[in-house]
Amino acid sequence: MRRWLSVACAIALLPLGAPGASAAEPDMSAPERAVPEKTGVIVDGGSGNRASLGATSTGNTVAGRVWNDDGDGVRQDHESAAQLEIRLWTHHPTAGWSAVRVTSYGGAYAFTDVPPGSYQVQVWVPASSPEAVTRFGAGGDRQRDSDVLGPNAESLPVVFADGGPETRGVDAGLVPGRSTGNSVKSAANHWCLDQEAPNGLPPTAGVGAYRCHGDRNQKWYFYWITTEVVEVWGGWNWDCLDQEFPGDQKTSEVGVHPCHGGVNQRWRVYHNELQGEPMTVANVRTGECLDQESPQGPPTSGVGVHACHGGLNQKWYVAD
Repeated sequence: MRRWLSVACAIALLPLGAPGASAAEPDMSAPERAVPEKTGVIVDGGSGNRASLGATSTGNTVAGRVWNDDGDGVRQDHESAAQLEIRLWTHHPTAGWSAVRVTSYGGAYAFTDVPPGSYQVQVWVPASSPEAVTRFGAGGDRQRDSDVLGPNAESLPVVFADGGPETRGVDAGLVPGRSTGNSVKSAANHWCLDQEAPNGLPPTAGVGAYRCHGDRNQKWYFYWITTEVVEVWGGWNWDCLDQEFPGDQKTSEVGVHPCHGGVNQRWRVYHNELQGEPMTVANVRTGECLDQESPQGPPTSGVGVHACHGGLNQKWYVAD
């Protein structure tokens, strides 16, 4: 299922980037780290592959398929089912994380009678496992693609408003190997969010959008603070995507800086699969949105944070 990070921007009078610009790739190895696992209370949902969360009046359902993928990210009929623990997480402001778990017997699972709220699906892949999740959102068929990402095999937010019943599908394909992070691509021209490395040296603190080349300065990891709030860690040096506040003065600049837990390094993700899966990602401190800047129409290599307005240059999607 194609996940769009819909991120908005205001028209800002900033210098145009050169069309077709490409940031140089770094030529040094990056440090090794890991995205921490969620910790909290985990409750068994039962002995089968289904669990009811008790909200029978709403009738909401989260369900999906889990399979061993051949690497293309698309579930085919000949590919075998995978049997793994599936966790449905939620987050409470004081109690923290909690989850209900089932096992994907026969390659399928379901959480039924889900109350209104915000959730994430995780496919539990033990650290000792030789497997990782396959390509995210590949193939264009929402019924057969894989919807979890990152080393912890987590979905993007799954949100149920009041009312119902509604159903959300979250599927997961597995391949041999380990996660190397994900690209974040602009919908305006398919350039990648990039920790800039103009001289081929270790990246700077600058962030732009450039032609995708797949190196680590264009890879990003998602560390979820709640089901909808995330820190975005650069794959090169594990620093945080940051709305810059030099001297505590707000700017429209975006950089990558050592993580300190401040709200200007946290981003709220709004996701509604039923509306074509667009997502809006807003800085928690300001409410302003990430933007591939387009001061004169065509998108440039500039990336900033501006008032959200929902234009095409504000939409982003997660890819491999």
